[in-house]
Amino acid sequence: MTAELLAGFRFRSVRGAQPASPQTRPSPALAIAAELGRPGRGLRFVGDTSIDMRPRRRRRDAPVGALWGFGRPTSSARSGASVLIASPLDLLDHLG
Repeated sequence: MTAELLAGFRFRSVRGAQPASPQTRPSPALAIAAELGRPGRGLRFVGDTSIDMRPRRRRRDAPVGALWGFGRPTSSARSGASVLIASPLDLLDHLG
């Protein structure tokens, strides 16, 4: 899906849901960080539910709450999103 919808962009690593590693565990994000040679803390993780936000806050990452998708906007905010974004393009303002 990524290759089809985002053909004009270059990604060094892409992950989707893995049954052996549910989203409440940080291992997929840590695997990507290791592949990219980045530290295991302070990762940006985009999610739209409290289930996405809580484990990232425990790890001292910087979870980004998406105001679109399955979750409600208040769910991400109450669960510790470091910032809320209204569209995927808004993420560009928070990278660096």
